Amino acid sequence: MAALLLLSFVFSVFPYGLVLNKTESKSLAVTGDTVTFCLSIIPEKITAGAKADIIWVIDTSESMTDAISAVQNNVTDFTAELAANYVDYRQGLVSFRDIYDGIPADQDLNFGFASSDAQFLSWIGSLYAYGGGDPPESGLDALVDASSAVWRPGASRIMILVTDAPVKCWEDGNGALSMTATAAALVAEGVNVYPICIDQTSYNGNPKKLAALTGGIWLDYYATVDEWQTFFDTITANTGSYTNVTVTDTLPAGLTLIDSACGAAITGSQLSWNIASVLSSGTYSVCCFKAVVSSAFDGCVTNTAYISGDGIPLAGSDSVLICYPTPTPTFTATRTATPTRTITSTATVTETRTVTCTRTITATLTLTLTRTYTPTVTPTRTVTCTRTITPTSTITPVPLLLSLKGSFPNPFTFNSRIVYWLSRNADMEIKIFTVSGELVLQSAGIKATAGNNSFAWDGLNNSGRQVSSGVFIYELTATTELDEKQSALSKCACIR
Repeated sequence: MAALLLLSFVFSVFPYGLVLNKTESKSLAVTGDTVTFCLSIIPEKITAGAKADIIWVIDTSESMTDAISAVQNNVTDFTAELAANYVDYRQGLVSFRDIYDGIPADQDLNFGFASSDAQFLSWIGSLYAYGGGDPPESGLDALVDASSAVWRPGASRIMILVTDAPVKCWEDGNGALSMTATAAALVAEGVNVYPICIDQTSYNGNPKKLAALTGGIWLDYYATVDEWQTFFDTITANTGSYTNVTVTDTLPAGLTLIDSACGAAITGSQLSWNIASVLSSGTYSVCCFKAVVSSAFDGCVTNTAYISGDGIPLAGSDSVLICYPTPTPTFTATRTATPTRTITSTATVTETRTVTCTRTITATLTLTLTRTYTPTVTPTRTVTCTRTITPTSTITPVPLLLSLKGSFPNPFTFNSRIVYWLSRNADMEIKIFTVSGELVLQSAGIKATAGNNSFAWDGLNNSGRQVSSGVFIYELTATTELDEKQSALSKCACIR
């Protein structure tokens, strides 16, 4: 019950069935900067009603005694697991042997799909190893024969190949029907191959390679009981698919799309992708597209994408925060002073008059007038004074932002590196859980700096032991000196 409660807490913010993940290349940008956004879908475990057609392709040559026994011991539990997860399933069987053991009809027996679990289990129970001696088995012919089955519309198509030798073809053991060409044809038909085999590294027909070529996973021929269970859990998780999935993303004001966005339908600033089918396991990459900061905006803006599909309500991704940095202000103050000075002048007028009188008939009058005038002048002088004032401004600390970039490689075998980005220096705590909620590893007190950081996981648990193959959930928590906290979580897979 504790494990169930933990999973309920971890995934309560996600839509049931599908998780939409959105990341950005930078969270602090100015006008002219380019920001890359990436959208990916992380499916959860299958939903009730998933449909699957599963064909077992089993080598029955004499060296396969132990392998056939292992299949017979485990196939009943696998069938019960499919039923317990409400999978609408059918199982079929094709058996094959060595190339030279007679004509193709003698070495390749196609049972078809069983009409019931009892019939299928009786087919498996009747298998026994005999004949052989020629290492190249006719595995490719058997896979091609199995692909001729009448698959149900909408069903996941899965083949489980069990062999201990390189896979060749009856017609031409040198590769007229090559493994690469066969795998490509199966993928085109929507088939995933899950090989249970020895790693035939030195042979061109190494059946282990079919897992990577078709999207399946490999199980070692000498697997433990727990490894068989993990193998079956993965197949069960892959039996479902989600249909008519729609992803939409609306760019906020100030960001302008500058590429085709992987062929999205574009209406104004809204981007839309329609996906016919998404398998219920693995990570589906929707698109990585670029936008430019075309104009400044006040502070920060959030950008959230949304996902919906058949039976899945509309739900949003984690909000991506883009902040426009506020520049340090510079002030220039100019003061102009215009003093007025008045000069007053006094004008003095001096008038001299001389009169001369005689006793003669002739009189002479001489008048001399002298005037001196000094005008009043009022000059105006303008004085311009400039003074620069540099104020002191207080910058608000950058908010704590934690952006999870993912784990690389994913899936991994022995080592994986979890990459994340911080807007500020912080102490990190990293926890890794199994999908059932069991704590695998806890590491605290990690000093991380602003920018890109990474945490290397060597695939060991808290006890120093290597973990088994499976899917793991990792949670990162950042804490600043001001006790600000940000958390993020994602998934990775280990294949051994």
